[in-house]
Amino acid sequence: MSIGLPLDMRFYEADPLKMGLHKRIDRTDPYYAAISDGWSEALKLAFQSLPPFEP
Repeated sequence: MSIGLPLDMRFYEADPLKMGLHKRIDRTDPYYAAISDGWSEALKLAFQSLPPFEP
Protein backbone atom coordinates (compact mmCIF):
# COMPACT_ATOMS: atom_id res chain seq x y z
CA MET A 1 0.00 0.00 0.00
CA SER A 2 1.21 3.45 -0.81
CA ILE A 3 0.00 6.82 0.33
CA GLY A 4 0.58 9.90 -1.81
CA LEU A 5 1.13 13.48 -0.86
CA PRO A 6 -0.17 15.66 0.57
CA LEU A 7 -0.61 13.97 3.93
CA ASP A 8 -3.15 15.54 6.27
CA MET A 9 -2.90 14.85 9.99
CA ARG A 10 -5.46 15.83 12.57
CA PHE A 11 -5.03 15.36 16.30
CA TYR A 12 -8.06 15.27 18.57
CA GLU A 13 -8.02 16.06 22.24
CA ALA A 14 -9.91 14.07 24.89
CA ASP A 15 -13.03 16.18 24.28
CA PRO A 16 -14.41 14.84 20.97
CA LEU A 17 -16.00 18.19 20.09
CA LYS A 18 -12.68 20.03 20.05
CA MET A 19 -10.42 19.89 17.04
CA GLY A 20 -6.76 19.79 17.88
CA LEU A 21 -3.68 20.37 15.79
CA HIS A 22 -3.93 20.05 12.00
CA LYS A 23 -0.80 19.53 9.89
CA ARG A 24 -0.47 19.15 6.11
CA ILE A 25 2.74 17.64 4.78
CA ASP A 26 3.63 18.16 1.14
CA ARG A 27 6.80 17.83 -0.95
CA THR A 28 8.06 21.24 0.16
CA ASP A 29 7.81 20.39 3.88
CA PRO A 30 11.27 20.25 5.53
CA TYR A 31 10.21 17.38 7.80
CA TYR A 32 9.08 15.32 4.79
CA ALA A 33 12.35 16.06 2.98
CA ALA A 34 14.40 14.92 5.99
CA ILE A 35 12.41 11.70 6.40
CA SER A 36 12.48 10.96 2.67
CA ASP A 37 16.22 11.57 2.36
CA GLY A 38 16.96 9.56 5.50
CA TRP A 39 14.82 6.65 4.31
CA SER A 40 16.52 6.61 0.90
CA GLU A 41 19.97 6.62 2.47
CA ALA A 42 19.05 3.89 4.95
CA LEU A 43 17.78 1.65 2.13
CA LYS A 44 20.99 2.17 0.14
CA LEU A 45 23.10 1.26 3.18
CA ALA A 46 20.95 -1.79 3.91
CA PHE A 47 21.40 -3.15 0.39
CA GLN A 48 25.12 -2.42 0.43
CA SER A 49 25.52 -4.35 3.69
CA LEU A 50 23.89 -7.53 2.37
CA PRO A 51 26.28 -10.41 1.72
CA PRO A 52 26.93 -11.17 -1.94
CA PHE A 53 24.54 -13.61 -3.57
CA GLU A 54 26.18 -16.84 -4.67
CA PRO A 55 23.99 -19.22 -6.70
